[in-house]
Amino acid sequence: MSSPDGGDHILVIDDDPTFCRLLSDVLKDAGYVVAIATDGVEALASIEERVPGLLILDMRMSGMDGPELVVAMRERGILIPLIVSTGAPTGVAWAKEIGAVYLEKPFDLDRLVELVKQKWPTGMGGHR
Repeated sequence: MSSPDGGDHILVIDDDPTFCRLLSDVLKDAGYVVAIATDGVEALASIEERVPGLLILDMRMSGMDGPELVVAMRERGILIPLIVSTGAPTGVAWAKEIGAVYLEKPFDLDRLVELVKQKWPTGMGGHR
């Protein structure tokens, strides 16, 4: 169930709805299709319904956190490029462990768009 060419959208997962909307707006302005989830349980349900091409994932969330979500995805054979967006002190090590790009909060929004282009070159941003 991996998505080698990527799905058709980015899924932003963070327990801060305002932050999710901000990232969604920035990425939509860059030409991407974006969905949001505010916890791992909601994200997993969304992923099972429609596999995205890229995840932008917070590490610490209530319910199912980022690490638990990645384990659940991999158990289901879902392999998606990841950008870990967190301020957690263990974020760098965890991102490296799972093969993700690490983006420390707070971050520059232009930097986020550049990382999305690098991590998901087949994405829709700038390719319309």
